[in-house]
Amino acid sequence: MPRTSVKRGLEAACVAAAIVLLATGAAGCGSSKRKPSGTGSATPATSSPGSTAATPGSQQATPARGGPGTPKQVAVMTSRFGDALNAPGGHALYVFSRDAPGQGSTCYGACSKRFHPFIVKQTPQARDAVKQALLGTAQRRNGRLQATYAGRPLYFYYDEVDPGEVLAQGVTEFGGTWWVVAPSGQPLQQR
Repeated sequence: MPRTSVKRGLEAACVAAAIVLLATGAAGCGSSKRKPSGTGSATPATSSPGSTAATPGSQQATPARGGPGTPKQVAVMTSRFGDALNAPGGHALYVFSRDAPGQGSTCYGACSKRFHPFIVKQTPQARDAVKQALLGTAQRRNGRLQATYAGRPLYFYYDEVDPGEVLAQGVTEFGGTWWVVAPSGQPLQQR
């Protein structure tokens, strides 16, 4: 068989395969900001009776939507670093080593653009093994309330988009280190 015929046959096969992939939706149309960091992801833990539970391999259940007076919820997820706090949508919550318990946030400007403060209208509601007595708020410079746990302000990492992602564990930026938080209130200081 001449080379030209083989080449045309391969081209036709490639075009046919591309059409099949496009038709089945497996062409990689979704995107994620996830960066290969080696820090892993987590599986949300099951929730308390009467609330929506996530099962291993599924996404974190979103808390029921309420009126403006409904507090946000803080739950527990299982990560490769141990059980850690998470917020609505299954996003990991971090503490910053520069923030002293009871002293409010030291993360402003560029810092708060990478590590978003967990802004609330009132003290969040505890779920799972989260201790309600450790939840609180601290006022930021702009007057908004930031959720706290064991007196430390809580943050989200800007690049985590999927439930259970933990991409900033042990990262040193803005003069301190970022850690996910155990239900006991202690930072999980392992990398």
